[in-house]
Amino acid sequence: MASGDVVNAISGDNTELNFQPAANVECVIKSCFMNGVGGYVKITDGANETYLNNGATIYQGGNGVTNLNMLITNTNYLKIDALGVSKRGAYTGIQIK
Repeated sequence: MASGDVVNAISGDNTELNFQPAANVECVIKSCFMNGVGGYVKITDGANETYLNNGATIYQGGNGVTNLNMLITNTNYLKIDALGVSKRGAYTGIQIK
């Protein structure tokens, strides 16, 4: 992949979704989606994690978390929890380096 390419994924049913770019790659996450259920959008380093919106459960009603500018690297990357049966998480963004 190259700078300017779109990055995105949709999780499997009731599956945690992680996006950890390769070493020396940086991305901006622009939107996260959670299939109409409460869920957490997190940044993690694999051992520690923090939540978008200071730990509050985000109920999106299917609309997702948009207008983000969440910078993701190989060290600090995106995590969306498993959301339950027949529920999926997703993200979309752009590689910047």
